[in-house]
Amino acid sequence: MPLHSRTRVRTLAAATGLALLFAGCSNDVERDEATGQVTEVVEDADIFQLTVGDCYNNADPNAELIESLPIVPCSEPHLAEVYHAFDVPDSDTFPGDAVIDAETEKCIGEPFTAFIGLSYQESVFQVLPFTPTAQSWEIGDREILCTVTDPAGDTTGTLAGANR
Repeated sequence: MPLHSRTRVRTLAAATGLALLFAGCSNDVERDEATGQVTEVVEDADIFQLTVGDCYNNADPNAELIESLPIVPCSEPHLAEVYHAFDVPDSDTFPGDAVIDAETEKCIGEPFTAFIGLSYQESVFQVLPFTPTAQSWEIGDREILCTVTDPAGDTTGTLAGANR
């Protein structure tokens, strides 16, 4: 199964973009204080609010650059779920797409197996990693988010332990 890549970026072209960067997005994700789980749908959440355990939808699953997306409680139908996150080794300059692509391979190893219950090769699921871009690298983005999706359609509930 191929590893599909999705890229995230935040545009910094205008002063308002910089203000949003430091002030936060007005569409904050509401979370349960005890569990950290999303409690209500946010239709236009900043991509940088997405964390492990979150579920999301996307109006255009083939988009290359994603700045915002609907983040939803996992109990509602959703496209994908974030199951793992890690940082790319830091450097002053963007390491290039080939290095970032190689780093995403970490999404389909032990973290995938531990989450789903089967290896990536045995599973029916696909992985859609969110990766830093040259542009987001400039503002300190080093994180790769590993997300899992069912090519058969939307999922309701978590895919943790799905064993398929």
